[in-house]
Amino acid sequence: MKWSFEYLNKLDKEGKLKLRTFQNYVYENSKDDVDLLISETLALKEKYNSDRLRMHSIKIHPEGNSLYFLVNMTQKK
Repeated sequence: MKWSFEYLNKLDKEGKLKLRTFQNYVYENSKDDVDLLISETLALKEKYNSDRLRMHSIKIHPEGNSLYFLVNMTQKK
């Protein structure tokens, strides 16, 4: 994620970023370190928070988390 912001920031400074770009950090693996994900997101949000380039939020993909599947598969209907 960091390298994409660095690249987009470079384009923005060169006047080549033609669209406003707001990105979400994607959480799709329940094995990822949540504390690290949050700290990286906040750091990116602080560093890249301009009119043309911004870290917006964290997007959670429950379908990518095995816990979500386990809970849904074990619930009685």
